[in-house]
Amino acid sequence: MLKIYRWPFLLIILTCCILQPAWTEIIIAKGESVFTSNINLGCNHALNQARQKAQILSGSGKILSFQSKYCSSNKQDAGCVLDKYSSLSFDSVIVEEKKLSQEISIHQIQNQSIYTCEVRYEFEIKPMYQNNSLIYDFSLNNQLFLAPSTPESSYIKKDDRNFPEDESFRDVISIFENATGATVEYGGSDEFEQIINIDCQAGSPPDIAVFPQPGLAANIAATGCLKPLGPDVKNLVSSNYAAAQSWIDLATYKDEVGFNKFYGVFYRVNVKSLVWYSPDNFEDNGYEVPGTMEDLIALTEQMASDGNTPWCIGLGSGGATGWPATDWMEDVMLRSYPPFVYDNWVSNELKFNDQKILDAMDFFGSFALNDSYVSGGAKAVATTDFRDSPNGLFGSPAECMMHRQASFIPAFFPEGLEAGVDYDFFYFPAFAEKDLGKPVLGGGTVLTATNSNRVTTEFMKFLMHPEAHERFMEKGGFLTPHNGVDTSKYASDTFRSLHEVLQNATTFRFDGSDLMPGWVGAGSFWTGMVDYTNGKSAKEVADAIQASWEAGQ
Repeated sequence: MLKIYRWPFLLIILTCCILQPAWTEIIIAKGESVFTSNINLGCNHALNQARQKAQILSGSGKILSFQSKYCSSNKQDAGCVLDKYSSLSFDSVIVEEKKLSQEISIHQIQNQSIYTCEVRYEFEIKPMYQNNSLIYDFSLNNQLFLAPSTPESSYIKKDDRNFPEDESFRDVISIFENATGATVEYGGSDEFEQIINIDCQAGSPPDIAVFPQPGLAANIAATGCLKPLGPDVKNLVSSNYAAAQSWIDLATYKDEVGFNKFYGVFYRVNVKSLVWYSPDNFEDNGYEVPGTMEDLIALTEQMASDGNTPWCIGLGSGGATGWPATDWMEDVMLRSYPPFVYDNWVSNELKFNDQKILDAMDFFGSFALNDSYVSGGAKAVATTDFRDSPNGLFGSPAECMMHRQASFIPAFFPEGLEAGVDYDFFYFPAFAEKDLGKPVLGGGTVLTATNSNRVTTEFMKFLMHPEAHERFMEKGGFLTPHNGVDTSKYASDTFRSLHEVLQNATTFRFDGSDLMPGWVGAGSFWTGMVDYTNGKSAKEVADAIQASWEAGQ
């Protein structure tokens, strides 16, 4: 039975007999945007910050009404969007905006223009009186402000979304609200990374922030904005998640003074260590699903000797061309070396041109650069779009027998195919001789807290209750490493099978390229893998990537 403490509604009544004067407050808030066209987002965010602070200072948590009257701006071409000179009525006070103006400036970060909008927000608080008693409603203490994560760019991994869909997640939140009486406000922005930094700097972050990957969460933790979670939450992860230590490691970051602390709970994950195939093709040719990497290598050789093409591989993805090969590399690294080697590679403690990395790249090349092993030959790998690549599984005759890709790829399969009948998947296996268990590569969202308030802590505990996962599982598109859920609640057999992959995992690691600096993980690593498939040696490619890492570009 789920037990969560009720967070009581707090009313403070101050009895008074003399008229209380109004008082004036001034707040300055800032918002930022990397695009001129989106400066209004930054300005409106700054205004919302200011209004939230007004709510806190006035002792209220709910805006009932406001009206627009006035605006001023020092940048005409940006547009005067902050035309809010308002009378704001709260539950028990009136906040009147006396003055509101915006200033827009520009500065540079890593050669990128950042437009800053500063809002000066001056307001007057006028108490309301009821039966000679001054009443302030502190219901803000009963609320959480959650910021959802930014989805990956649509041109990179189109359907590999790592953020909770609004309606499904709101439904999960309602369980907590109904059980506790708390109110949860869930919202956010497509410019999450900028906004969470701004909010932290301004001292007004959401109580809970949802990060799309642990690298960004680690950066924010190092500023002191996040609060470590207690041993009770950590123990819940340890006792309920498969490969629990991996999830704990992925949520452990250095605080502002450099000490490692546990900060987050991963909620909704995805799996990338998968090989897709046609069951009919396997049955017709007498092939069996390989259980080890040695078996997979032998199967590849057998297919080629039978006159079949083992693999479909495509790296094309517009401006993000090359990323599918980075996933191959990451999976190979996890199967070739212990997890700490992978971690050191991702952080560059192990240099990119180390022999271990070269060997992993050449192992990928043993599949991708063999004309007999890949559809269209080695020269087609870099030019074939990743969305079109798996279609070779379903031709007649089939153009390939296997395709390694993440759990999102069926979205690009031809229409009318049935999962488990026309296509299926198996775990991209580990080497038996290396005895490294069953590592899994993937991604997911991590929820973190910015304070240790009781309601915040209880919400984080709630996320570890099976019902918080099962409600989302029923909606579809949700995968969890929680070993206590009822798997019949999954919306499809595909997700039940994916859950089994997670349950069998001994190690889980996040997509390495997403954890590397952007100019490497989404830059030189991508282009380097394209160069490799086009004929450059692993040494040449790795040297160039390492040089890029050290140069910071």
